[in-house]
Amino acid sequence: MRENFGAVVKLYLYLRLLAASGLFILAFFTANVVMITRDDFDPLAPQREAAIFYGLFLRGHSAETLRRDIDVPKPMLEKWLKTQRYETNFRDALRRVYNYRKQVLAIFDELVMNEKNHRPTRVN
Repeated sequence: MRENFGAVVKLYLYLRLLAASGLFILAFFTANVVMITRDDFDPLAPQREAAIFYGLFLRGHSAETLRRDIDVPKPMLEKWLKTQRYETNFRDALRRVYNYRKQVLAIFDELVMNEKNHRPTRVN
């Protein structure tokens, strides 16, 4: 159950990222694919996404598992950028996605570290 929930949350957040980060929205009409750029980038989107992952952390999900869900490894980005069939605009979008994910990860790590430092100790 948790694995499916995590996959659904990850897909939802990825779709929100594409919609909110000024990248591209894919709209499928019959057999045609239309790409629309968005100009209304939400500057608080990384904080909001990190807060969603932080909420999962507070509900008992492993911080390391959540970090893996947030992060895009550098080798993955390099693999995507090496593919010759991608256009320059798409490669730029991949770089923006990579930077965005790193931003979300840094905010999430800060929240987790802050939680661990301020957790009250029990006195028995």
